[in-house]
Amino acid sequence: MTTVGLIGSGRIGGTVARLAVVAGHQVLLSNSRGPDTLTGLAAELGPLARPSGAADRSYLPITGDAAPAKPAVIAFLDSIGYGAVDAGPLAGGWRQQPGTPGFTRPYGPSQDPKGSPASAGAIRQALAKAER
Repeated sequence: MTTVGLIGSGRIGGTVARLAVVAGHQVLLSNSRGPDTLTGLAAELGPLARPSGAADRSYLPITGDAAPAKPAVIAFLDSIGYGAVDAGPLAGGWRQQPGTPGFTRPYGPSQDPKGSPASAGAIRQALAKAER
């Protein structure tokens, strides 16, 4: 069993936590508001993961400078039902920050709590459109 530590329990952190638990990972949660605000999320569990290789699989961009870590991240994402697009070194991580086309737009409007799957090609296109 892999232990996954998540800082943040909002929409993204909460979703990753739920998927990780369903996939059999131990999850440790933290946020800036303190442990009392995490009890609801910690008590929640449901069948939310898409199986690896599903037709509606969505892709997430990853960046990093530690080459040995990337395969571990890709394997984790695969275990919770996502594919990965290697977006290069950490210095390029700005391409997937809030306000850029790669942050949430490939997954549909932010008002849609479920979103839509984004292909690897859609993620690559969104990252390429980012401007500083």
